[in-house]
Amino acid sequence: PCHLFPHHSILIKCSNYNKFNRMQINSFIRDEIGIIELDNPPYNQLTSPIFINQDKLDTFLSNDVLKGIVIKGSGRNFCAGADRESIAQQIQNPDDFENLLNQGKQIIKSVQMCPVPVVAAVQGSCLGAGLEIALACHFIFASKNAMFGFPESGIQLMPGFGGTVFGTGRLSRKNMIKLILSAELINGEGALKIGLVDRIFTGSQVIDESINYLKSLTANKPVHLIRTIMQSIHNSEILSRDEALKIETENFIKLARRLDTLKISQ
Repeated sequence: PCHLFPHHSILIKCSNYNKFNRMQINSFIRDEIGIIELDNPPYNQLTSPIFINQDKLDTFLSNDVLKGIVIKGSGRNFCAGADRESIAQQIQNPDDFENLLNQGKQIIKSVQMCPVPVVAAVQGSCLGAGLEIALACHFIFASKNAMFGFPESGIQLMPGFGGTVFGTGRLSRKNMIKLILSAELINGEGALKIGLVDRIFTGSQVIDESINYLKSLTANKPVHLIRTIMQSIHNSEILSRDEALKIETENFIKLARRLDTLKISQ
């Protein structure tokens, strides 16, 4: 069933997208900050790479009141990675699974290229695919006792949900190699030391602190300004330098003209 939430609520998920997916997504917008909650208790593991409907996610991200997003897990954990049994079943058809995995990576890319700032608020386990979701976010805030890691190499696998790509944008190459090849787990304080997370907090404070940070970051800034700035930053990754600079100029002029128009009207 679909459960609606108050305060500009937009439900992302109402039903399964394939027979393997058991992840529920709870989402709402309150005070201009969106919450996306991964909900497959107790560890919020992914049972399919397509854990959110792409069209519904795009609709949520395009809401004209949205200024920032917090991604969190339900209960005590963020996401403990992929459910091994479900993935083992799906990999029996390699071509279909490759297609699912690539579609899932488009979801991850949508988070990375989100038009508003995104904070991963991490409690408990944040492992494997869960860490890859967090790495696609622009900020990672964590509780001190959160646990991070890529256990895949311990079972003769590797990160396959974008971790080797997104991780190098946050960690040094040597720390990324160590984190993946060692398969070791580190807590929030250890993650802060190597630059994997941006801030650590005590227990469940991380959720409220993530929301408050986004409110402070975007306070008194209109949605069009936030989205224009985010677009220009994203352009530096997806366009040539010359193209990105050209669009930055165009965006600056648009904002300046809008500012002049407002001053004249006052």
